[in-house]
Amino acid sequence: MTAGVDLTVVKDIRNALRRKYASRSNIDRIFSQWDKKQAGVITAEDICCGLNKIGIKASLEEAMALKASVAQSDLSLSDFQQLLFSKDQAFNVDLNAIQAPS
Repeated sequence: MTAGVDLTVVKDIRNALRRKYASRSNIDRIFSQWDKKQAGVITAEDICCGLNKIGIKASLEEAMALKASVAQSDLSLSDFQQLLFSKDQAFNVDLNAIQAPS
Protein backbone atom coordinates (compact mmCIF):
# COMPACT_ATOMS: atom_id res chain seq x y z
CA MET A 1 0.00 0.00 0.00
CA THR A 2 2.78 2.47 0.80
CA ALA A 3 5.25 1.38 -1.87
CA GLY A 4 5.10 4.88 -3.43
CA VAL A 5 6.18 6.58 -0.22
CA ASP A 6 9.55 8.35 -0.27
CA LEU A 7 11.37 7.32 2.92
CA THR A 8 13.51 10.45 2.73
CA VAL A 9 10.33 12.52 3.10
CA VAL A 10 9.21 10.35 6.04
CA LYS A 11 12.60 10.82 7.72
CA ASP A 12 12.23 14.58 7.25
CA ILE A 13 8.75 14.43 8.82
CA ARG A 14 10.16 12.47 11.79
CA ASN A 15 12.98 14.99 12.23
CA ALA A 16 10.54 17.92 12.10
CA LEU A 17 8.35 16.19 14.69
CA ARG A 18 11.36 15.58 16.93
CA ARG A 19 12.41 19.24 16.66
CA LYS A 20 8.89 20.37 17.52
CA TYR A 21 8.67 18.29 20.70
CA ALA A 22 12.35 17.87 21.68
CA SER A 23 12.10 20.08 24.75
CA ARG A 24 8.55 19.27 25.76
CA SER A 25 7.93 17.65 29.11
CA ASN A 26 4.15 17.20 28.82
CA ILE A 27 4.25 14.28 26.39
CA ASP A 28 1.39 12.51 28.23
CA ARG A 29 -0.92 15.43 27.42
CA ILE A 30 0.30 15.63 23.81
CA PHE A 31 -0.26 11.87 23.43
CA SER A 32 -3.82 12.28 24.74
CA GLN A 33 -4.48 15.08 22.27
CA TRP A 34 -3.29 12.93 19.36
CA ASP A 35 -5.27 9.88 20.60
CA LYS A 36 -8.56 10.98 19.02
CA LYS A 37 -10.57 7.95 20.20
CA GLN A 38 -9.03 8.07 23.69
CA ALA A 39 -8.17 4.39 23.24
CA GLY A 40 -4.71 4.59 24.77
CA VAL A 41 -3.04 4.22 21.36
CA ILE A 42 -2.28 6.44 18.40
CA THR A 43 -3.27 5.17 14.97
CA ALA A 44 -1.77 6.14 11.62
CA GLU A 45 -4.83 8.34 11.08
CA ASP A 46 -4.17 10.06 14.42
CA ILE A 47 -0.55 10.63 13.41
CA CYS A 48 -1.58 12.11 10.07
CA CYS A 49 -4.11 14.41 11.73
CA GLY A 50 -1.70 15.40 14.52
CA LEU A 51 1.13 16.19 12.13
CA ASN A 52 -1.04 18.31 9.88
CA LYS A 53 -2.52 20.11 12.90
CA ILE A 54 0.95 21.22 14.03
CA GLY A 55 1.88 22.33 10.51
CA ILE A 56 3.85 19.30 9.32
CA LYS A 57 2.32 18.18 6.02
CA ALA A 58 1.97 14.41 5.82
CA SER A 59 -0.17 11.94 3.92
CA LEU A 60 -1.79 8.91 5.53
CA GLU A 61 0.74 6.67 3.78
CA GLU A 62 3.64 8.71 5.21
CA ALA A 63 2.06 8.52 8.66
CA MET A 64 1.74 4.75 8.27
CA ALA A 65 5.45 4.49 7.42
CA LEU A 66 6.35 6.73 10.36
CA LYS A 67 4.30 4.54 12.71
CA ALA A 68 5.87 1.38 11.30
CA SER A 69 9.33 2.76 12.06
CA VAL A 70 8.53 2.34 15.75
CA ALA A 71 5.86 -0.36 16.07
CA GLN A 72 3.93 -2.90 14.02
CA SER A 73 0.68 -1.94 15.73
CA ASP A 74 -0.78 1.35 16.91
CA LEU A 75 1.54 3.46 19.07
CA SER A 76 1.43 3.26 22.84
CA LEU A 77 2.71 6.17 24.93
CA SER A 78 6.07 4.40 25.15
CA ASP A 79 6.19 3.97 21.36
CA PHE A 80 5.28 7.64 20.89
CA GLN A 81 8.10 8.67 23.23
CA GLN A 82 10.50 6.46 21.27
CA LEU A 83 9.39 8.13 18.04
CA LEU A 84 10.03 11.57 19.53
CA PHE A 85 13.14 11.04 21.62
CA SER A 86 15.10 8.08 20.25
CA LYS A 87 18.64 9.01 19.26
CA ASP A 88 18.54 6.22 16.67
CA GLN A 89 18.51 7.77 13.21
CA ALA A 90 18.08 4.43 11.44
CA PHE A 91 14.89 4.05 9.48
CA ASN A 92 14.31 0.41 8.65
CA VAL A 93 10.82 0.08 7.27
CA ASP A 94 9.58 -2.51 4.80
CA LEU A 95 6.95 -0.51 2.95
CA ASN A 96 5.51 -3.64 1.37
CA ALA A 97 4.76 -5.10 4.81
CA ILE A 98 2.64 -2.16 5.98
CA GLN A 99 -1.04 -3.06 6.10
CA ALA A 100 -3.77 -0.67 5.07
CA PRO A 101 -5.69 0.82 8.00
CA SER A 102 -8.94 -0.93 8.83
